Amino acid sequence: MNTMFEWTRLLTAVAFLGFGIACLGTDHMRDEFARYGLARWRMLIGGLEICGGLGLALSSLVPALLLPSASGLGFLMLVGIITRIHIRDSFTQMLPALVLLLMNTFLISRVLATQRTS
Repeated sequence: MNTMFEWTRLLTAVAFLGFGIACLGTDHMRDEFARYGLARWRMLIGGLEICGGLGLALSSLVPALLLPSASGLGFLMLVGIITRIHIRDSFTQMLPALVLLLMNTFLISRVLATQRTS
């Protein structure tokens, strides 16, 4: 792949590992999930973010992990954006999820384009 792809993969992996760990262990995220109306899903979502982040990080060694990891994380961000629209958060509050959705979409598109040409 190329440098932009590799940086996107790395930054997305680090971001989701950080968000996943925060989701599992901080009072702030506990409060945020209560505000979203998703308190009972916080641990699952945090675990999925960590798994997806690890999948992206390890996909340089195991390429088959990239597509499911990026797709799952992209789906989580899409649901996150819908949730924030539903609770009437501002665009600024939605921006991290939107950027991460776009980054995962970029990763997915590159993988699919590579699969088509090989």
